[in-house]
Amino acid sequence: MVVGGIEYELDCLIFATGFEVGTAHTRRSGYDLTGRDGETLSERWAEGMRSMHGMHVHGFPNAFIIGFGQGGFTASFPHLLEECSKQIVHILAASTERGAQQVEVTAEAEAAWVREIVDNPPTFGGFGNTRDCTPGYYNNEGQQHPHAAQGGFYGAGALAFFQLLADWRSAGDLEGLELRLSS
Repeated sequence: MVVGGIEYELDCLIFATGFEVGTAHTRRSGYDLTGRDGETLSERWAEGMRSMHGMHVHGFPNAFIIGFGQGGFTASFPHLLEECSKQIVHILAASTERGAQQVEVTAEAEAAWVREIVDNPPTFGGFGNTRDCTPGYYNNEGQQHPHAAQGGFYGAGALAFFQLLADWRSAGDLEGLELRLSS
């Protein structure tokens, strides 16, 4: 390979587009979502991520978030996108069918999901107890942030998470969500 007129012998060249893991949602998205009563998502999550299924945040009606946090961690991000999209489409269709203009997670359902995430951390891939790992990028150089567990993944794994979502849809009652006609 030649760079700047200098030839370098290589055995392997890896091209990386670069991506960030574990940075603030505002850095990755380029904006801060504002919910009901003017509260920003950064303010809402100042004491750690809070959601139901990683997608719904109390105080942020009609906002749907897709990502690994409090959801199903998988090496195939497109698979996660597909499964979350099925969930969102189901919710939107059911809400429209019922004449609702707003859908929002209840505070109780959000709190219950946060407890599920914190009380049942992942044990796969070293994610369950990163403070015992060699300090590095994924565990903040061995200094676990106090809210790290709260923003973790669904402990039983991605396939179990996807099944949980499918079962939730099959129940048909939109448990944990509140539907409203307007604000």
